[in-house]
Amino acid sequence: MALHHLTLRRARRGFTLTEIAIVLLAVGGILSAIWVVGGRVWENYRVNRTLQETVSVIGNIRDANTGRYSWAAATDMTQTLDGQSIFPTEMERTPTNVGNTAIDHALNGSFGGGVSPNWGSFHVLSIANPLLGGNVYNVFRISLRGLAASACAKILMQLPLSDAQMGIVQIGVTATGTNSSIIKNGVATAGGVTPMLPTTAESWCASTTSTNEVDLDVKLHN
Repeated sequence: MALHHLTLRRARRGFTLTEIAIVLLAVGGILSAIWVVGGRVWENYRVNRTLQETVSVIGNIRDANTGRYSWAAATDMTQTLDGQSIFPTEMERTPTNVGNTAIDHALNGSFGGGVSPNWGSFHVLSIANPLLGGNVYNVFRISLRGLAASACAKILMQLPLSDAQMGIVQIGVTATGTNSSIIKNGVATAGGVTPMLPTTAESWCASTTSTNEVDLDVKLHN
């Protein structure tokens, strides 16, 4: 009988602070794990979305320049191209303002909410062909700016898989330093092999302040 009353008293008493703390720690650990996994999934989605956007823009630029084998030696062509239906609507921060330079990729700070006007921008520049040199402007550069280190590395590890199809002639990264790799016949002459190894990609994308920049030099006609 005494044992029965003791059990009842403990049942009425409820959980101790120690027991509650243990439960909260367990729940916190589970939520943290979910947050980490969810963050990775979200970033992977945004990387894939950015790659899709890039492929779309490359195709649109080529379609708009059919029959033209070189173009003006301008620096930033983003504003000019914005009036030619080159960019998907979701990339334009203010779609009604044609001719602006506010073109974003899916890894920018305002994707999914919030505004970061100077972070995560998408640019198109006309440059000389790095394989031919001189003033042969039959290559354009896709510049993805404002990348976190992990996203930057994932792009490098995935994009080279399509370099033959996309006509990429050079891949460059500006982070804490500058690295570049010329692509000849689908093979990188510097920076190892394609697709880029994780260790190389991570060493190139060394900035920890989301200021990594990936530049893709692409032939105007593949």
